[in-house]
Amino acid sequence: MTARPFALALYAVTGTVFLVTAAIVVLMPAGILPAAVEDILMNIGHNDVRTMHIVQEFGSLAAFAGLTCFWFVRRYGQSYYFHWALTVFFALFALAHWVSIKGDVYPGNGKFIDSVPFILFALIGLFRWKEQRATAKADAKHE
Repeated sequence: MTARPFALALYAVTGTVFLVTAAIVVLMPAGILPAAVEDILMNIGHNDVRTMHIVQEFGSLAAFAGLTCFWFVRRYGQSYYFHWALTVFFALFALAHWVSIKGDVYPGNGKFIDSVPFILFALIGLFRWKEQRATAKADAKHE
């Protein structure tokens, strides 16, 4: 069993989530989203238009990240460092939800959910790393 199918599935799911998130957030001002979705977004942004502007900026970054994920679905052989970069991103993202700006730690079920992408990327990254080491050892043995 190789890490490849797991990594590719993870990239495809992550890319889809990023692109759907981006589309929803960026399309909000167009008035084409259901009112319930707009209400959820405004609640997340505490009904502050400046906060929502930052959320829209995040949406543009999410679109970039989603497209990059799909780029590496097609170029798995070049995705090793990208994989670890996303792992670090998800670690920082989880940390931002676990620890407040004041340094207070907030444990809870929601924080564990925020950590799931980091855990998945870290586990598959370690699987890839172990697989690459084994391949390198086998290649060195045959030389």
